[in-house]
Amino acid sequence: MPDLLAEFKEKRAFPLLLDFLRLSEDEIGFLPDDSLTEAFYRLLLSTFDSEKIQIMFDVIKNTKLYLYARVSAIMAYGLLIIMFAEYYDFIDCIFSKEKPEPSYINDAVS
Repeated sequence: MPDLLAEFKEKRAFPLLLDFLRLSEDEIGFLPDDSLTEAFYRLLLSTFDSEKIQIMFDVIKNTKLYLYARVSAIMAYGLLIIMFAEYYDFIDCIFSKEKPEPSYINDAVS
């Protein structure tokens, strides 16, 4: 089901996928570790919603979460930075306290 949502770039799935990453290691443990690091970040990228980027930051910053879940969010975020490097205003916002303009990201993902 998540693959289908990603295929159609269903942005409503993005916060739900991030909620999944917030589950404990025991709750996520049924997945092989490499599925989180090798595939899950692609689901995040395909469903990315710039309006919900703070949720991704919260997952990345929460050191109490399952390591491989955080790595998946970090990989997705790193690729977002690479994908949107041409949007200098967006990159500047990453390193400042301002929130990036959603249009920079959504235009490039579409």
